[in-house]
Amino acid sequence: KHYYFLSMRWRKDFNNSNVRDTRGSSRSFGGGSRRGGSLLSILPMLFRVLGFKGTLVVGVIAGGVFLFKPTLIQSLLGVSSNTAQVTQTNRANPEDQETVQFIKNSIGSVNAIWSQVLGRAYRNPQFEITTDHRGTGPYYMPSNETIYLDPQFFDDLATKYEAPGDFAHAYVIAHEGAHHLQKIFGLTDFVHSQHGSTNYNQLSVRLELYADFLAGVWAHNAVKAGHFTFDNGDVEEAIRAAQAIGDDTLQKKAGAWKIDPSKFTHGTSAQRMNWLKHGLKSGDLKDCNLFIMEKGGKISLGNTLSPPAS
Repeated sequence: KHYYFLSMRWRKDFNNSNVRDTRGSSRSFGGGSRRGGSLLSILPMLFRVLGFKGTLVVGVIAGGVFLFKPTLIQSLLGVSSNTAQVTQTNRANPEDQETVQFIKNSIGSVNAIWSQVLGRAYRNPQFEITTDHRGTGPYYMPSNETIYLDPQFFDDLATKYEAPGDFAHAYVIAHEGAHHLQKIFGLTDFVHSQHGSTNYNQLSVRLELYADFLAGVWAHNAVKAGHFTFDNGDVEEAIRAAQAIGDDTLQKKAGAWKIDPSKFTHGTSAQRMNWLKHGLKSGDLKDCNLFIMEKGGKISLGNTLSPPAS
């Protein structure tokens, strides 16, 4: 069961072709159980014993069997039928389809706002709904400009982090979309170029806090553009999510007896909440002092991790 709430009211549906649902595809079957005696494992032997024509005949027969007994072929291929069944059940579940549409609406709105702000300089990221990366949370891969999300993370927000609500979900998606924006700005490459340096952790924290700010800027402008409307409690949902995934809070939950700032990668709960709230209130892409981006592509650091005074 997804912890999904309909308080965030979308005024339009975004038909986003960049969203791929690969759950249950051959890619996702990689997580299924394998058996050593599968058909795939004996193909080399079939070639040796039967030759090319004989193996081809076996393939044709297998194809015919698949039309009438697909589960038998899944078993021979070593794919757990449970995996396929779970996927079919999820796809047929109206609640799951509603969640997928919510994801499409969220990333579609993110793309629409940043396209409006940046014009031709913006390009849409790819978005993959998957089960391959379950448990790691959503993340953005700069190398292929793709956001990966397992909807199970929405359940985790409610149960593990005590931060349920659809705007909390939208904030998470907008945060990953902000990382794509940072890639376009050149910030991602700048930070990654400093890997191994003494200030790399601080740079990583700034990158994440900036993504929180940008998520707030998106929400401010999306409401203004009429993409959705807030109901009471929506903003608090996202703020609770930002608080729940702060480095200090996560260290405490992991049992740390003393908070270690040297291991921070995303910022404290207070920092994350403050930057998200500042973006929500400001709505201005440039109203951020974490990084200073000058003409010619030069990037330098601001003087503080706190938002500018309102």
